[in-house]
Amino acid sequence: MPAQPVSTTEEPDYFDRYTDIELPKLFSGVRVDGEPRKIVRPLEAHERASLRVRATELQAALRPYQDRERPIVMAQIAAMLGGYRSLRQSGEDVEAIVSSTAAVLAPFPFWAIAKGCLKIVRREAGLDPHWPPNDSEIYAVVDGVVRSYSKALASAKALLAAPVEEKRQTPRPTLVELKAKHGPNWGIKGEDGEEAAAARRRRMEALQRANRIAFERECVKAGWPKDSPISPSLAKLIREQRERDE
Repeated sequence: MPAQPVSTTEEPDYFDRYTDIELPKLFSGVRVDGEPRKIVRPLEAHERASLRVRATELQAALRPYQDRERPIVMAQIAAMLGGYRSLRQSGEDVEAIVSSTAAVLAPFPFWAIAKGCLKIVRREAGLDPHWPPNDSEIYAVVDGVVRSYSKALASAKALLAAPVEEKRQTPRPTLVELKAKHGPNWGIKGEDGEEAAAARRRRMEALQRANRIAFERECVKAGWPKDSPISPSLAKLIREQRERDE
């Protein structure tokens, strides 16, 4: 068991590429509802050690603030709320409000509460700056501060507990099965006979004649010679492209 932290004032490393990005790639792409996620191969000793260090660090840093830290938590909340003139002028019991908010934020560490209050003061939390935030809004801001760390912790724990995915051996098809599926020529068309080749040539010649007739008609319609090197429509496309490039 890791030792209890002396305080919750220290923010953990925001990002560890190896444990937060690289190792989660070992998760299998197949998910089954109600079952833990599997990994495609067993973890090596150094990988497991890195995940344990990261999980211990995150778990310690995400513990709720301690009772003896309550005064500094309340001080942070009071400083944040003190910036709202409407609250100062309302005559409300600010101390009671601060105490209530501190109770609502009890699941969070001090560093996250301080960071959340700072986001609100700097107007980085997306809240209406003209009115003091209520408890649920403050809770949502602080929860957003710890969300990425909580996800990283959940991922590390899931990797450490993940079973290894069983590899299914797909039997190789027999020669008879392959021929039945792809045909005697394995799906590859053989060479044409003389009759088929002649038919193909006739189709190509007919297509070329039809294309030539259409080309000459287009040239005549545009007032161009029938033996022009390109068609009027192609010349128009080239001209438009040049105008766009310029």
